Amino acid sequence: MHETVSKPGQYIATSDKKVSDIISDKSIDMLNETEHKFFIAIAAYIITNDEIGAADAVRITGKSPQRVRQLFAVLVDKGFLVATGKNKGRKYTFK
Repeated sequence: MHETVSKPGQYIATSDKKVSDIISDKSIDMLNETEHKFFIAIAAYIITNDEIGAADAVRITGKSPQRVRQLFAVLVDKGFLVATGKNKGRKYTFK
């Protein structure tokens, strides 16, 4: 699998798997607008790369490293993502 960049920092999955396949309408209601937009932005990257780190999320979303860490924590707490590793080596993938 690979990724296609339609605009700088915007990734679209080129596999058969889509972001909509990962989440249901019911579960997405658990997220506020900012969390939802962040999740959609990183989900396409995770689909094509199996995981994402904070540095890639910062580059893709344009958010600060601190805000990215906060949003990752929310998505882990709400059960959308699983974190593995520690500190700068921490990666996130779908639950």
